[in-house]
Amino acid sequence: MRTGKQHRLSRLMDVASNRSIIVPIDHGLTMGSLPGIESVRRICHWVGHPSINAIIAHKGMAERLVGTGLLHGKGLVI
Repeated sequence: MRTGKQHRLSRLMDVASNRSIIVPIDHGLTMGSLPGIESVRRICHWVGHPSINAIIAHKGMAERLVGTGLLHGKGLVI
């Protein structure tokens, strides 16, 4: 039987390759606004790419991204 941790980690992985592309978009907290990730609208252009398996974001950004529906089927690390 799979443990909870194994189950959660499996949501971050590509089933076919057992690898993942996890994109961090939480830089704004420590580095301020960076070109290309300064708004949800700009992020929406690329975050839905099928090669991206998971996103790392802070709570506020995660709420906005979930609201767009672009994180459906992707892992999320807060």
